Amino acid sequence: MSKRLLLFPLLVWMFSGCASAPPDDSACPPVTASPEVLARSDARFPVIAAGDRGDDVAIAWQSTVGGPVLARRRFEGIWTTPAPVSPAGAMSPVLVATPDGPVLVSDAAPAERRGLWISDGTPDGGWSPPRPITTAAGTRVRFPAASAGADGTLVVVWRADPAGALMLRSRATTGVWSPPRVVVAGNDIRDPVVALAGDGRAVLAWIEIEDGHRVVRTAEWADGRVSAPVARSPQEETATDLVGGRSTTGAVVLAWRGERGGRTQQVRSVARSADGRWFQTRALGAARTFARGLPRPPGPLSRAPSVAVRNDATAVVAWPEQRDGIDTTVAVVLDGAGGVQQESVLSAGGRGGTVALATAADGRVVAVWEHLDDPVLSLRRVELDGTRWTGCRTLTRTGREPAGPVLAAGGGRVWAAWGVSNDSSVEAESVYP
Repeated sequence: MSKRLLLFPLLVWMFSGCASAPPDDSACPPVTASPEVLARSDARFPVIAAGDRGDDVAIAWQSTVGGPVLARRRFEGIWTTPAPVSPAGAMSPVLVATPDGPVLVSDAAPAERRGLWISDGTPDGGWSPPRPITTAAGTRVRFPAASAGADGTLVVVWRADPAGALMLRSRATTGVWSPPRVVVAGNDIRDPVVALAGDGRAVLAWIEIEDGHRVVRTAEWADGRVSAPVARSPQEETATDLVGGRSTTGAVVLAWRGERGGRTQQVRSVARSADGRWFQTRALGAARTFARGLPRPPGPLSRAPSVAVRNDATAVVAWPEQRDGIDTTVAVVLDGAGGVQQESVLSAGGRGGTVALATAADGRVVAVWEHLDDPVLSLRRVELDGTRWTGCRTLTRTGREPAGPVLAAGGGRVWAAWGVSNDSSVEAESVYP
């Protein structure tokens, strides 16, 4: 018997905690319906947003040949025709749902990405022509992020080069934009996150350099003012892959991957209640360390996390990592103060990849991740029912090579979209209920 097979039962026993064991690979049958093909070629890196009313879902994707970002909406039960929602050559589109429809922000403009552009979904299921919302000459825009409030307020943040400053601009319910504001002066800002919290404040988070390390910092914006930044990650660690999630009631959870000494990696998180209380930063899972005395292998031991927050302020953080050479997809459930309630192994033994999470209207958390049982690459989904992960299904067909799944919840459903490497297409499917 191979060493891989001997290790698998031990890993399940060690790491599943009080939660259920990982879904049996043989008990993850394919779904009966075929996914919708939204783009048949020249498409990659989809993004998704879903509204709370009806089945209004928006999915957009980048062009592989330098064209504009294209978007489609599922409006009144029908997918609309692809529409351009950015200038040609757009990069890093961001989609958010608002009470008035989806909004797309992209950090692209013709020639060298020197602007931030926006397109609004229209009441008839279409899109407004893309228009710039930054005009500073000589400024390169990177890493946009956006969040919308229940009243329709929109807050957008981005990094402005060459200084590397964190910038913010907001749009009121009247449609009037605030002037661009510097949140943090240039300090090589990375991975900005913004989330409108339950108390009406915009929670801002980012990674910046301090004493040779990359540190997670947060601040809060309200009434045109930004609070003093606060460090949330250990100063001896270098933070990467910062992500955030928000419940519909306004609780916020951040998660990231930290590395110490170039060899030890661990996922961490911090939570903020809807009424503004910050809790302590938590270490999730066990620290993973490259073996000493041996060359460091390529690739990380853990990879980018994903976050979903429920209306009771509990949350799920999930990520792929290596455990004793076996690729494993891990999910941790957090209580309302950010403490660890349980840890589960969603999948082990096949190469794990990107994990996506979303909270359904009934409070269940749905997870979709890339899973490789060589040579078959597939997408799998499960749902968290109380403390038990259940309902494993395979979403994709043999022979397809899915990549980068994204999820959005709205209208009582959870929708998934992903790219397909074989033919540069984009597919989508309702994955819950």
